[in-house]
Amino acid sequence: MISDSVGVVIIGRNEGERLVRCLSSIDFSEYSVVYVDSGSTDGSIGAARGRGAVVVNLDLTRPFTAGRARNEGFAALRALRPQLQYVQFIDGDCELVDGWMRAALSFMEQRKDVAVVCGRRRERSPDASVYNRLCDIEWNTPIGEASRCGGDSLMRVDAFAAAGGFQPTLMAGEQVEKLAKSGVLKGLRAEKALAAAAAMRHALKIAVANRVPIALGTDAGVIQHGTNAREFILMVEWGGMRPMDSIMAGTMGGAKLLGLDRSIGSLAAGKSADIVAVSGDPLKDIHRMENVVFVMKSGAIYKEPAR
Repeated sequence: MISDSVGVVIIGRNEGERLVRCLSSIDFSEYSVVYVDSGSTDGSIGAARGRGAVVVNLDLTRPFTAGRARNEGFAALRALRPQLQYVQFIDGDCELVDGWMRAALSFMEQRKDVAVVCGRRRERSPDASVYNRLCDIEWNTPIGEASRCGGDSLMRVDAFAAAGGFQPTLMAGEQVEKLAKSGVLKGLRAEKALAAAAAMRHALKIAVANRVPIALGTDAGVIQHGTNAREFILMVEWGGMRPMDSIMAGTMGGAKLLGLDRSIGSLAAGKSADIVAVSGDPLKDIHRMENVVFVMKSGAIYKEPAR
């Protein structure tokens, strides 16, 4: 019988077989499952529906973030199960180990003062690469009471709701530096965040001083999707670039480094009609790059000022 008090929220985007393994690690006969999809094109939605999960498709007109996805999944799950007491969040590229839910729920029932319980996230193939091994080492966190945890965790619904859910609007080095300075990150994690941000500033300044070709780009992994224009500002404020150079890094500079400058990167006859316009003069105030008022892609207008 499916529990009225416990449910699972999965978030993902184009996870493919990883999502299939994630779904297979959950007992659908015991728990209601909501899958939140951030614009997948690989069949993830069909896989989730095929297993019996309720699917929530995020609005593509709004920026994607993991926090927003989890919050919307939680809302859908709570609407499905009004008596919900516990929610297990899990990323679509992860799996629940057999026995985890029983152990976690048992602990939460015994400890009414605990709001969240999480396990150790481990790499499936830690020896596949140095990157895999480093991730496995970093995720091997101490057992016991903690002041924070990752997104894969079982949470008490009342506590989660009282906290207002996840922060849905959280630039990589800049963001973790803020978390460290504000005290959210502590100990070695704070030291790592501060060191990473300092290294980014230093590396960018060295690259600029030595005229290294630079392209602006980010996978937006830890920032709010759609806020990437702030990278122009950081190139100026962190790296000492001139506003025009930072703009070039996001246009012609990127196109040249990708070998695509014959078709994109500048406005010229025969090239793709890709145009972005901002309000004001970004050469005087680089922050203007965040105020986009017009967008054209391949000659089609996607955004224009209201008339």
